[in-house]
Amino acid sequence: MFIKRYVGRTVGEALDQIRSELGRDAVILSQKKMKARGLAGLFGQRVIEIVAGIDEGSQVGAIAETQAKEPLQSVGSVQTELQDIKAMLGALVTGEAVGGHSHDLTAVMQQLTGTSLSHDLLLRFLRLQSRCAVTSCDASKEALEVLVAEIVEGVGEVRTIGRKDRIVTFIGPTGVGKTTTVAKIAAIARLRENRQVGLLTLDTFRVAAVEQLRTYAEILNVPFAVARTAHELKQQLDNWTALDLVLIDTTGRSFLDQSQATELKNLLAAISPDLTYLVLSASARHAESYQVASQLEHVGYDALLFTKLDETIMPSLILTMIDELQRPLSYFTMGQQVPNDLLPADIPTLQSYFCGGETLARSS
Repeated sequence: MFIKRYVGRTVGEALDQIRSELGRDAVILSQKKMKARGLAGLFGQRVIEIVAGIDEGSQVGAIAETQAKEPLQSVGSVQTELQDIKAMLGALVTGEAVGGHSHDLTAVMQQLTGTSLSHDLLLRFLRLQSRCAVTSCDASKEALEVLVAEIVEGVGEVRTIGRKDRIVTFIGPTGVGKTTTVAKIAAIARLRENRQVGLLTLDTFRVAAVEQLRTYAEILNVPFAVARTAHELKQQLDNWTALDLVLIDTTGRSFLDQSQATELKNLLAAISPDLTYLVLSASARHAESYQVASQLEHVGYDALLFTKLDETIMPSLILTMIDELQRPLSYFTMGQQVPNDLLPADIPTLQSYFCGGETLARSS
Protein backbone atom coordinates (compact mmCIF):
# COMPACT_ATOMS: atom_id res chain seq x y z
CA MET A 1 0.00 0.00 0.00
CA PHE A 2 1.24 3.50 -0.93
CA ILE A 3 0.68 5.83 2.05
CA LYS A 4 0.95 9.62 2.14
CA ARG A 5 0.00 12.51 4.41
CA TYR A 6 -2.10 15.42 3.19
CA VAL A 7 -2.52 18.73 5.00
CA GLY A 8 -5.25 21.31 4.40
CA ARG A 9 -6.92 24.18 6.19
CA THR A 10 -10.14 22.16 6.14
CA VAL A 11 -11.10 18.49 5.74
CA GLY A 12 -12.54 19.30 2.33
CA GLU A 13 -9.31 20.87 1.14
CA ALA A 14 -7.26 17.84 2.21
CA LEU A 15 -9.75 15.43 0.63
CA ASP A 16 -9.56 17.36 -2.64
CA GLN A 17 -5.80 16.78 -2.66
CA ILE A 18 -6.30 13.05 -2.02
CA ARG A 19 -8.90 12.65 -4.78
CA SER A 20 -6.70 14.59 -7.19
CA GLU A 21 -3.59 12.50 -6.57
CA LEU A 22 -4.83 9.07 -5.50
CA GLY A 23 -8.32 8.98 -7.00
CA ARG A 24 -11.59 7.86 -5.46
CA ASP A 25 -10.29 4.40 -4.51
CA ALA A 26 -8.03 5.87 -1.82
CA VAL A 27 -8.55 4.67 1.74
CA ILE A 28 -8.59 7.21 4.57
CA LEU A 29 -6.40 5.85 7.37
CA SER A 30 -6.47 8.67 9.91
CA GLN A 31 -7.34 12.30 10.50
CA LYS A 32 -6.20 14.76 13.13
CA LYS A 33 -5.99 18.45 13.88
CA MET A 34 -2.54 19.93 14.33
CA LYS A 35 -0.77 23.24 14.55
CA ALA A 36 0.29 24.70 11.24
CA ARG A 37 4.00 24.73 10.60
CA GLY A 38 6.05 27.91 10.57
CA LEU A 39 4.78 31.29 11.70
CA ALA A 40 1.14 30.37 11.26
CA GLY A 41 1.52 27.80 14.02
CA LEU A 42 2.87 30.41 16.39
CA PHE A 43 -0.36 32.37 16.03
CA GLY A 44 -2.46 29.32 16.88
CA GLN A 45 -3.64 28.46 13.38
CA ARG A 46 -4.82 24.86 13.03
CA VAL A 47 -4.76 22.61 10.00
CA ILE A 48 -6.15 19.15 9.19
CA GLU A 49 -3.76 16.28 8.52
CA ILE A 50 -5.16 13.18 6.80
CA VAL A 51 -3.20 10.00 6.15
CA ALA A 52 -4.49 8.21 3.05
CA GLY A 53 -3.37 5.16 1.13
CA ILE A 54 -4.02 3.20 -2.01
CA ASP A 55 -3.13 -0.34 -3.06
CA GLU A 56 0.20 -0.42 -4.88
CA GLY A 57 -1.28 -2.76 -7.47
CA SER A 58 -3.63 -0.10 -8.80
CA GLN A 59 -2.60 2.13 -11.68
CA VAL A 60 -2.98 5.29 -9.62
CA GLY A 61 -1.02 3.77 -6.75
CA ALA A 62 1.82 2.76 -9.06
CA ILE A 63 2.02 6.24 -10.56
CA ALA A 64 1.87 7.91 -7.16
CA GLU A 65 4.66 5.74 -5.83
CA THR A 66 6.85 6.44 -8.85
CA GLN A 67 6.31 10.18 -8.56
CA ALA A 68 6.90 10.30 -4.81
CA LYS A 69 9.97 12.38 -4.03
CA GLU A 70 10.16 12.26 -0.26
CA PRO A 71 11.43 9.04 1.42
CA LEU A 72 8.50 9.36 3.84
CA GLN A 73 6.08 8.56 1.05
CA SER A 74 7.40 5.06 0.27
CA VAL A 75 6.47 2.11 2.42
CA GLY A 76 9.50 0.32 1.08
CA SER A 77 11.52 2.04 3.76
CA VAL A 78 11.38 0.49 7.22
CA GLN A 79 11.71 3.90 8.82
CA THR A 80 8.80 5.18 6.77
CA GLU A 81 6.62 2.22 7.72
CA LEU A 82 7.25 2.86 11.39
CA GLN A 83 6.42 6.55 10.99
CA ASP A 84 3.23 5.77 9.11
CA ILE A 85 2.19 3.24 11.72
CA LYS A 86 2.78 5.75 14.48
CA ALA A 87 0.66 8.30 12.64
CA MET A 88 -2.18 5.86 12.08
CA LEU A 89 -2.07 4.49 15.60
CA GLY A 90 -1.89 7.94 17.13
CA ALA A 91 -5.09 8.91 15.38
CA LEU A 92 -6.80 5.66 16.32
CA VAL A 93 -5.83 5.87 19.98
CA THR A 94 -7.12 9.43 20.25
CA GLY A 95 -10.35 8.45 18.55
CA GLU A 96 -9.80 10.59 15.46
CA ALA A 97 -9.88 7.80 12.88
CA VAL A 98 -12.30 8.34 10.03
CA GLY A 99 -13.39 6.71 6.81
CA GLY A 100 -13.45 2.90 6.88
CA HIS A 101 -12.08 2.71 10.42
CA SER A 102 -14.85 2.21 12.94
CA HIS A 103 -14.86 2.29 16.72
CA ASP A 104 -14.23 -1.44 16.89
CA LEU A 105 -11.02 -0.97 14.88
CA THR A 106 -9.85 1.66 17.35
CA ALA A 107 -10.37 -0.78 20.23
CA VAL A 108 -8.64 -3.62 18.39
CA MET A 109 -5.70 -1.42 17.46
CA GLN A 110 -5.30 -0.28 21.05
CA GLN A 111 -5.03 -3.94 22.05
CA LEU A 112 -2.74 -4.97 19.22
CA THR A 113 -0.26 -2.15 19.74
CA GLY A 114 0.20 -3.23 23.34
CA THR A 115 1.20 -6.73 22.28
CA SER A 116 4.04 -8.37 20.35
CA LEU A 117 2.51 -8.13 16.89
CA SER A 118 5.26 -7.12 14.47
CA HIS A 119 5.06 -3.95 12.39
CA ASP A 120 4.80 -6.01 9.20
CA LEU A 121 1.80 -7.93 10.53
CA LEU A 122 0.23 -4.75 11.88
CA LEU A 123 0.33 -3.21 8.41
CA ARG A 124 -0.99 -6.45 6.95
CA PHE A 125 -3.89 -6.37 9.39
CA LEU A 126 -4.72 -2.77 8.45
CA ARG A 127 -4.78 -3.66 4.76
CA LEU A 128 -7.02 -6.67 5.40
CA GLN A 129 -9.32 -4.56 7.57
CA SER A 130 -9.62 -1.98 4.81
CA ARG A 131 -10.66 -4.64 2.30
CA CYS A 132 -13.05 -6.37 4.67
CA ALA A 133 -14.72 -3.04 5.52
CA VAL A 134 -16.20 -2.97 2.02
CA THR A 135 -18.33 -6.06 2.60
CA SER A 136 -18.37 -6.73 6.34
CA CYS A 137 -19.96 -4.89 9.24
CA ASP A 138 -17.43 -6.54 11.56
CA ALA A 139 -14.34 -5.88 9.47
CA SER A 140 -11.80 -5.93 12.31
CA LYS A 141 -12.85 -9.38 13.52
CA GLU A 142 -12.90 -10.75 9.99
CA ALA A 143 -9.47 -9.24 9.24
CA LEU A 144 -7.98 -10.80 12.38
CA GLU A 145 -9.42 -14.20 11.49
CA VAL A 146 -8.03 -13.99 7.97
CA LEU A 147 -4.63 -12.86 9.24
CA VAL A 148 -4.41 -15.76 11.71
CA ALA A 149 -5.43 -18.29 9.05
CA GLU A 150 -2.98 -16.96 6.47
CA ILE A 151 -0.02 -16.93 8.87
CA VAL A 152 -0.65 -20.42 10.29
CA GLU A 153 -1.42 -22.03 6.93
CA GLY A 154 1.57 -20.32 5.33
CA VAL A 155 4.11 -22.44 7.26
CA GLY A 156 2.51 -25.85 6.74
CA GLU A 157 0.40 -28.31 8.70
CA VAL A 158 0.38 -28.47 12.50
CA ARG A 159 3.19 -30.82 13.58
CA THR A 160 1.88 -32.96 16.43
CA ILE A 161 3.51 -36.24 17.52
CA GLY A 162 2.74 -39.07 15.13
CA ARG A 163 3.04 -42.82 15.47
CA LYS A 164 6.36 -42.80 13.61
CA ASP A 165 7.87 -40.25 15.99
CA ARG A 166 9.80 -42.19 18.61
CA ILE A 167 12.31 -39.71 20.05
CA VAL A 168 10.91 -36.25 20.77
CA THR A 169 12.99 -33.47 22.30
CA PHE A 170 11.76 -30.32 24.00
CA ILE A 171 14.06 -27.29 24.06
CA GLY A 172 13.51 -23.73 25.23
CA PRO A 173 14.29 -21.14 27.90
CA THR A 174 13.75 -21.58 31.61
CA GLY A 175 10.31 -20.95 33.08
CA VAL A 176 8.21 -21.65 29.99
CA GLY A 177 6.76 -24.91 31.32
CA LYS A 178 8.67 -27.58 29.38
CA THR A 179 8.56 -30.17 32.15
CA THR A 180 4.82 -29.84 32.72
CA THR A 181 4.22 -29.94 28.96
CA VAL A 182 6.27 -33.12 28.65
CA ALA A 183 4.17 -34.68 31.42
CA LYS A 184 0.92 -33.71 29.69
CA ILE A 185 1.99 -35.22 26.38
CA ALA A 186 3.27 -38.35 28.14
CA ALA A 187 -0.04 -38.83 29.95
CA ILE A 188 -2.07 -38.51 26.76
CA ALA A 189 0.23 -40.90 24.88
CA ARG A 190 0.21 -43.44 27.72
CA LEU A 191 -3.41 -43.32 28.89
CA ARG A 192 -5.30 -42.53 25.70
CA GLU A 193 -3.07 -43.81 22.91
CA ASN A 194 -1.69 -46.80 24.84
CA ARG A 195 1.88 -46.09 23.80
CA GLN A 196 4.95 -47.40 25.63
CA VAL A 197 6.40 -44.15 26.94
CA GLY A 198 9.70 -43.27 28.62
CA LEU A 199 10.63 -39.96 30.25
CA LEU A 200 14.21 -38.76 30.16
CA THR A 201 15.57 -35.48 31.49
CA LEU A 202 18.80 -33.62 30.82
CA ASP A 203 17.83 -30.86 33.24
CA THR A 204 20.30 -31.58 36.02
CA PHE A 205 20.69 -27.83 36.45
CA ARG A 206 17.45 -27.72 38.46
CA VAL A 207 16.95 -30.46 41.06
CA ALA A 208 13.25 -29.62 41.31
CA ALA A 209 12.78 -30.30 37.59
CA VAL A 210 14.26 -33.80 37.96
CA GLU A 211 12.03 -34.65 40.91
CA GLN A 212 8.97 -33.19 39.21
CA LEU A 213 9.39 -35.36 36.10
CA ARG A 214 10.28 -38.39 38.24
CA THR A 215 7.00 -37.96 40.13
CA TYR A 216 5.01 -37.79 36.89
CA ALA A 217 6.76 -40.95 35.68
CA GLU A 218 5.82 -42.79 38.89
CA ILE A 219 2.20 -41.71 38.59
CA LEU A 220 2.02 -42.86 34.97
CA ASN A 221 4.03 -45.99 35.75
CA VAL A 222 6.54 -45.35 32.95
CA PRO A 223 10.36 -45.59 32.92
CA PHE A 224 12.35 -42.52 33.97
CA ALA A 225 16.04 -41.67 33.62
CA VAL A 226 18.49 -38.80 33.98
CA ALA A 227 21.34 -38.22 31.51
CA ARG A 228 24.23 -35.88 32.29
CA THR A 229 26.41 -36.45 29.25
CA ALA A 230 25.95 -37.26 25.57
CA HIS A 231 27.28 -40.77 26.25
CA GLU A 232 24.73 -41.40 29.02
CA LEU A 233 21.96 -40.09 26.77
CA LYS A 234 22.81 -42.44 23.92
CA GLN A 235 23.28 -45.37 26.29
CA GLN A 236 19.89 -44.83 27.90
CA LEU A 237 18.14 -44.68 24.54
CA ASP A 238 19.86 -47.92 23.55
CA ASN A 239 18.46 -49.50 26.72
CA TRP A 240 14.93 -48.36 25.84
CA THR A 241 14.57 -49.96 22.43
CA ALA A 242 11.30 -51.58 23.54
CA LEU A 243 9.65 -48.18 24.04
CA ASP A 244 7.86 -46.59 21.11
CA LEU A 245 7.96 -43.01 22.48
CA VAL A 246 10.73 -41.31 24.47
CA LEU A 247 10.15 -37.72 25.56
CA ILE A 248 13.32 -35.79 26.42
CA ASP A 249 13.14 -32.74 28.68
CA THR A 250 16.22 -30.53 28.27
CA THR A 251 17.86 -28.00 30.56
CA GLY A 252 16.04 -24.69 30.81
CA ARG A 253 18.57 -21.88 30.48
CA SER A 254 18.37 -18.28 29.31
CA PHE A 255 20.05 -19.13 25.96
CA LEU A 256 20.72 -15.42 25.43
CA ASP A 257 24.33 -16.56 25.66
CA GLN A 258 25.39 -18.59 22.61
CA SER A 259 27.57 -20.86 24.76
CA GLN A 260 24.47 -22.30 26.45
CA ALA A 261 22.98 -23.25 23.07
CA THR A 262 26.28 -24.76 21.96
CA GLU A 263 26.42 -26.85 25.12
CA LEU A 264 22.92 -28.20 24.47
CA LYS A 265 23.75 -28.89 20.83
CA ASN A 266 26.80 -30.94 21.86
CA LEU A 267 24.73 -32.87 24.40
CA LEU A 268 22.13 -33.82 21.79
CA ALA A 269 24.71 -34.62 19.11
CA ALA A 270 24.75 -38.27 20.14
CA ILE A 271 21.14 -38.82 19.07
CA SER A 272 18.93 -38.03 16.09
CA PRO A 273 15.51 -36.96 17.39
CA ASP A 274 12.53 -37.61 15.15
CA LEU A 275 11.02 -34.36 16.30
CA THR A 276 12.22 -31.34 18.27
CA TYR A 277 9.92 -28.69 19.70
CA LEU A 278 10.93 -25.17 20.60
CA VAL A 279 8.82 -24.36 23.66
CA LEU A 280 7.98 -20.69 24.20
CA SER A 281 5.61 -18.81 26.47
CA ALA A 282 2.81 -16.97 24.70
CA SER A 283 2.99 -14.27 27.37
CA ALA A 284 6.72 -13.55 26.91
CA ARG A 285 8.18 -10.48 25.23
CA HIS A 286 9.11 -10.63 21.57
CA ALA A 287 12.70 -9.41 21.91
CA GLU A 288 13.77 -12.15 24.31
CA SER A 289 11.76 -14.88 22.55
CA TYR A 290 13.26 -14.05 19.17
CA GLN A 291 16.78 -13.94 20.60
CA VAL A 292 16.33 -17.35 22.22
CA ALA A 293 14.86 -18.79 19.01
CA SER A 294 17.79 -17.41 17.02
CA GLN A 295 20.36 -18.93 19.38
CA LEU A 296 18.60 -22.30 19.34
CA GLU A 297 18.64 -22.39 15.54
CA HIS A 298 22.09 -23.95 16.00
CA VAL A 299 20.49 -26.79 17.97
CA GLY A 300 17.65 -27.17 15.47
CA TYR A 301 13.89 -27.47 15.93
CA ASP A 302 10.99 -28.57 13.76
CA ALA A 303 7.96 -26.83 15.23
CA LEU A 304 6.82 -24.30 17.83
CA LEU A 305 4.96 -25.19 21.02
CA PHE A 306 3.40 -22.31 22.94
CA THR A 307 2.53 -22.46 26.64
CA LYS A 308 0.60 -20.17 28.99
CA LEU A 309 -2.12 -19.04 26.62
CA ASP A 310 -4.23 -18.55 29.72
CA GLU A 311 -1.83 -15.80 30.81
CA THR A 312 -2.20 -13.65 27.71
CA ILE A 313 -5.11 -11.50 26.56
CA MET A 314 -4.12 -11.49 22.91
CA PRO A 315 -1.30 -13.90 21.94
CA SER A 316 0.21 -11.78 19.18
CA LEU A 317 3.66 -13.23 19.89
CA ILE A 318 2.52 -16.52 18.37
CA LEU A 319 1.73 -14.94 15.00
CA THR A 320 4.91 -12.88 14.99
CA MET A 321 7.15 -15.85 15.81
CA ILE A 322 5.49 -18.10 13.22
CA ASP A 323 5.96 -15.39 10.60
CA GLU A 324 9.58 -14.65 11.53
CA LEU A 325 10.80 -18.20 12.18
CA GLN A 326 8.73 -19.89 9.45
CA ARG A 327 8.02 -22.93 11.59
CA PRO A 328 4.66 -24.69 12.03
CA LEU A 329 2.74 -24.94 15.29
CA SER A 330 2.31 -28.11 17.34
CA TYR A 331 0.47 -27.71 20.67
CA PHE A 332 -0.98 -25.05 22.95
CA THR A 333 -1.09 -25.29 26.73
CA MET A 334 -3.31 -23.12 28.92
CA GLY A 335 -2.94 -24.23 32.51
CA GLN A 336 -1.17 -26.61 34.90
CA GLN A 337 -3.56 -29.57 34.90
CA VAL A 338 -2.07 -32.85 33.68
CA PRO A 339 -3.06 -34.25 31.23
CA ASN A 340 -5.64 -31.54 30.63
CA ASP A 341 -4.94 -27.98 29.52
CA LEU A 342 -3.19 -29.12 26.36
CA LEU A 343 -4.51 -29.44 22.85
CA PRO A 344 -3.18 -29.56 19.29
CA ALA A 345 -2.70 -26.06 17.94
CA ASP A 346 -5.26 -25.13 15.33
CA ILE A 347 -6.56 -22.06 13.56
CA PRO A 348 -10.01 -21.85 15.26
CA THR A 349 -8.41 -21.92 18.73
CA LEU A 350 -6.00 -19.13 17.89
CA GLN A 351 -8.75 -17.13 16.19
CA SER A 352 -10.90 -17.39 19.30
CA TYR A 353 -8.16 -15.83 21.40
CA PHE A 354 -7.74 -12.94 19.00
CA CYS A 355 -11.43 -12.33 18.45
CA GLY A 356 -12.79 -12.26 21.97
CA GLY A 357 -13.48 -15.91 22.69
CA GLU A 358 -13.90 -16.24 26.46
CA THR A 359 -14.00 -20.03 26.69
CA LEU A 360 -11.78 -22.63 25.15
CA ALA A 361 -12.20 -26.37 24.76
CA ARG A 362 -9.38 -28.18 26.55
CA SER A 363 -7.92 -31.61 26.02
CA SER A 364 -10.28 -33.12 28.57
